[in-house]
Amino acid sequence: MDRRGGCVLFVLSAGEEPDREYHARYHRSRMGRIGRFGCMAILACPVFAGESASGRFDQYREAVERCRFLVSESRTREAEQSCREAVNLADRLPASAERERIDANSLTAQVYLDLGLPEDALRFADPASRLAQTSLPATDTLRGTVRYQLARCYEGLARLEDAERNYQAAVRDLDAAVRHTADAARRKAASAALRNALQSYRQLLSAEGKGEQAAGEPAGKP
Repeated sequence: MDRRGGCVLFVLSAGEEPDREYHARYHRSRMGRIGRFGCMAILACPVFAGESASGRFDQYREAVERCRFLVSESRTREAEQSCREAVNLADRLPASAERERIDANSLTAQVYLDLGLPEDALRFADPASRLAQTSLPATDTLRGTVRYQLARCYEGLARLEDAERNYQAAVRDLDAAVRHTADAARRKAASAALRNALQSYRQLLSAEGKGEQAAGEPAGKP
């Protein structure tokens, strides 16, 4: 905060959202001191902003890569702390960092699924899936992956109708990702995710006596 020529300036760093209600209350309470023609401005400081945003992204990347490595190594108890740290750091990034938030929440959901804790996993899979549906195209593998995780959470909680609905959506999105991904490595990853989603979906349908409704074979085998 700074005062220049009777004007109160609130200087924010990049990614920091202005608390306009607080600033308005401050302005009203200080009108007597600022004067009849007092004013208030909320500014972003580009010099400090770049450094702050860059530092936050660096911290996030370090935490999420550590989380990803531990998950890939099945070191779930160690991964839990790193993944939750990545979620907290992602929440501090600018609003445009939607993919980062989805990725961190998805990894954390996977940790709790691996630990057999679907209720805890749901706390991360649900917001990740909601954000993915509004910010990622249907051809993005991450969108189908988080929908698949959400379905697994619901199945673990015996919410079978919700599980079936989300398995269907996951298969649809992952199939689209396989069909429209040109990069060989990404296509292979999408195909693997699709096979896993199909297998889980079929198992659920079979348990419900609906085996004839199982989805077809995955498209685009690697």
